[in-house]
Amino acid sequence: MDYLLPVRIVVPAVLLGVALGKIVSKRPYYLERLLPSFWIPLAKETRKWRMLELVIFSAAFTAALLFLTEQIDLYLWKKQIPILQPEEYPLTPEKVPVPLLLVTVNLFAFLEEWLFRGILLEEFSIALRSRKAGVLTSSVLFGLFHLSNPGTYPAIVLPLTVAGILLGIAYLFRGLSCSILSHCIYNSLVVFLG
Repeated sequence: MDYLLPVRIVVPAVLLGVALGKIVSKRPYYLERLLPSFWIPLAKETRKWRMLELVIFSAAFTAALLFLTEQIDLYLWKKQIPILQPEEYPLTPEKVPVPLLLVTVNLFAFLEEWLFRGILLEEFSIALRSRKAGVLTSSVLFGLFHLSNPGTYPAIVLPLTVAGILLGIAYLFRGLSCSILSHCIYNSLVVFLG
């Protein structure tokens, strides 16, 4: 039993919430990106070939995510460095029905992309005057934030930081919709592949 679990969950959530509140109070347009009134007109204006292009690029980024994170996981496993304790991790098909699990992990993916790429990457890029630094900084925070998940070990930061970098590149390359779709496809495949 992890007695620090409430601290692991609450402290990062509060810190991110406070930071997010300050940022959104200065730039309320970030909140608009969450609303259907923002997405629906964009989706209606988008031509079919652009949608197909988005799906193709998202699939390519997902393939890269799967390959790189799997290679890092295998390396850590060979070195006997644990990243996850499945018995304690709450979001598994054994603990949550698969349809509900898919909805949950994809809702998290949407919110994580909105926060880490759509807001933090942008803010760090402005503050550090560099898109590369914005990608790297937001990706490290993305990896560290996942330490708040029950059943995770510090080594999980490495594959998730790399995943954050790839999702940041997807964001810069094709926008928030590409990073969200890539993250959602990745999470869905992880659920199905176990």
